[in-house]
Amino acid sequence: MVGKELVWLLLALYLDPVLLARESRIVQVRQGRLQGIIIEPNSPKLGAVEAYLGVAYAGAPVGPLRFMPPAAPPSWPQGSIKKVQEYGPVCPQVVPDLTNRQDALRYMSESRLDYLTRLFCHLQENQSEDCLYLNIYTPELVTGFGEIKLPVIVFLHGESYEWNSGNPYDGSVLASHGEVVVVTMNYRLGVLGFLKTDSQGMGNHGLLDILAALYWIQENISKFNGDRGCVTIMGHGTGAALTSILMLSPLTQRIDLFQRVILLSGSGLGASAIVRDPDEISRQVGEAVGCPRTFQALKGCLQKVDVKTLINIKVDSPQYSTPLGPYIDGNTIPDTPVNLINQRRKQVDMMFGITRSESLHFFPSKFLKSGLSILEKKTLIRNLITSEYPHAHENLISQILQAVENEYRNIYDISDSNMDNLKIVLEIFNDARLVSPLTKFADLTSNNEKEKKIITKTCTIKHMNNLT
Repeated sequence: MVGKELVWLLLALYLDPVLLARESRIVQVRQGRLQGIIIEPNSPKLGAVEAYLGVAYAGAPVGPLRFMPPAAPPSWPQGSIKKVQEYGPVCPQVVPDLTNRQDALRYMSESRLDYLTRLFCHLQENQSEDCLYLNIYTPELVTGFGEIKLPVIVFLHGESYEWNSGNPYDGSVLASHGEVVVVTMNYRLGVLGFLKTDSQGMGNHGLLDILAALYWIQENISKFNGDRGCVTIMGHGTGAALTSILMLSPLTQRIDLFQRVILLSGSGLGASAIVRDPDEISRQVGEAVGCPRTFQALKGCLQKVDVKTLINIKVDSPQYSTPLGPYIDGNTIPDTPVNLINQRRKQVDMMFGITRSESLHFFPSKFLKSGLSILEKKTLIRNLITSEYPHAHENLISQILQAVENEYRNIYDISDSNMDNLKIVLEIFNDARLVSPLTKFADLTSNNEKEKKIITKTCTIKHMNNLT
């Protein structure tokens, strides 16, 4: 059931899912009264959905509030009704340049390029630092049924720690078909969301934004027929990494913000899930705009820099690593995810899912059509191993390379043809960067003494593309 509903949700970018009909009922939340819209999914089998779009869950993180934890959301006069019928602004970001199609195909498949081209239409307009908004989709209920509590699914978008938004993911189909309340959200990204600007443990502001949204949901979701005691966080890609980190964070152990998680194509144990050297990234950013190197002065200086200048700063980082993303800050993430697994007390049900070939779309289009030579295969695997073991000496890298090649050759019993070389590389990248970390995360959490009652379920989705 969940797998089918999830596919529908993620397909929302490709569909014409709704027809505007009328205004919704008026809902009273802590900040005041809201009125959204009723939308009709484009299918006779699906019922109408109330949509409340662009609902502020925190104050605008601008001026002196930039690089600070999210503030309380603003209220409005008691007698007024706030119309929440349009998406809020997207958080400031710079999306990859795809204007030259042939150049873009050097880094991705044709189908991924088409997908990103459609996605970026939702991200390049209406950007603002005042972006901490969420969207709520809840089935329209027939009057006279009394109080109804529906399960809540909070979707954390993925793709990158530096770009994307919750806005493009229309939750109306999933809400209607699954009879659940779906929440999507924006959170700060890139420099504004994950730059280390404090030595005292105050950081990871993108994660703190998500926590603020979860607190808002606990306070208000019952007004939208949601059950605050049945909240599932569903993260995809980098959103799954953030979900698993929140699952381990001590900030979520003391209060019941969610009860279940779904990790889709990502976890906090991946090599690129955590920034390895956040101090070095902060040094590069400060140097690029002439700000002092000390954290005491860095934040105040960066708060005065124009936002476009900030998000366009280029930072250097090793291949396959994450330059801007969550990092160990001593507070929200006090330790490595592996160590936090054994320290956590809260029990959370977990399901995770992967596709058959997670890395397929991240290879150049020409490789997917013609395969890889032996030299190209060895180079790609060597680069991957170097990124996974950055401190290993050259002899050890060569030994690992040989062992990995032999292992996968024996498993699949294939030749040295270009297409077989490609299949081996895809499997190695899949396992190293996603499958192994994700299954390890599930094994460690389910084997924890505190987690004996937890049921971990897995699902694998076969990719639509085919290499044969």
